[in-house]
Amino acid sequence: MRSSEPAEGGRPAADVQLQFFQLLFAGLDGFVEIRVKDPDSPPDARLAARAWIDAGELERAPAAVGRLTAKYPGTNLYFGVAVRAARGRASKSDLAAAWVSWVDLDGCGEAELGERLAAAGLDGHPPSVVIWSGGGFHLYWLLREPIRLDEEGVARLEAINRGLCAAVRGDFRACDATRILRPPATVNYPDRKKREAGRVEAEVRLVSADPERRYAIDEFALHEERGRKPEESTRPAGPGYDARSWDGELPERAAALLETHARLRARVVDGLRDDLQDQSDSGVDMSVATMLAMEGLPAEEVGDACQLWRRERGGREKHQGYW
Repeated sequence: MRSSEPAEGGRPAADVQLQFFQLLFAGLDGFVEIRVKDPDSPPDARLAARAWIDAGELERAPAAVGRLTAKYPGTNLYFGVAVRAARGRASKSDLAAAWVSWVDLDGCGEAELGERLAAAGLDGHPPSVVIWSGGGFHLYWLLREPIRLDEEGVARLEAINRGLCAAVRGDFRACDATRILRPPATVNYPDRKKREAGRVEAEVRLVSADPERRYAIDEFALHEERGRKPEESTRPAGPGYDARSWDGELPERAAALLETHARLRARVVDGLRDDLQDQSDSGVDMSVATMLAMEGLPAEEVGDACQLWRRERGGREKHQGYW
């Protein structure tokens, strides 16, 4: 997809990208990093190309995206969520500021997104911007004031990211302040392994954006506190973690739900997984766990049920303490 092509809702891709970049970078001093990478290149391979856009000249960003997309077809395009202090440098010590906190929900379908957000206990703090990445969702929380990314600011931003990530059960590998993510109106090209598993290229879409939904950073104090405790922030916030022993019996409430909850029964008994973005055993586990949690089952019972049902369908059991 080039910047001149239509995006979602018939809007030109360039308009969608400009709206997005303005939400994340308007008013900041520094440079927006844009980079392209071949989906089949190893992690340590040199990048195909980079562009650096002055945050005061964001109208140039869609054209830069278009040029890179045209020059390097079939490559994935990313941007740095935090502005860089200077061109050509992107380590933590080179970051300037950020308007947002974020979470990457990889392998999460649309129905599960709503369930995860509902179960997360965000206390009136829904994300301001939602992006469909082509394989999951990127969630952004806009801040009322930008956070300056000196050493203390980086630590604070990453702690909030980890706390929010734990709440919605996202990807903890994407919490670092130097993170690159996908801008909308581009294409997600899966790597060879994903293609062999059936994944196809998909458009990255802007699902929703509310520029008025901004938060004071202190509103995330509880998430920050949790994110500063590694033993807490790196385990799922919702159902899933269970450090106790288990007797192998299906909890009574889970058994009762299996008889009355049509969607749960379709997932567990009939083996339905075609509607899931992530159709692996882990994807099924997450879907089942979300349904059980929404019905009020405590974490230990959710873990027991998922472990038993995984065993019954012939899936590989997970180690004790984490289903």
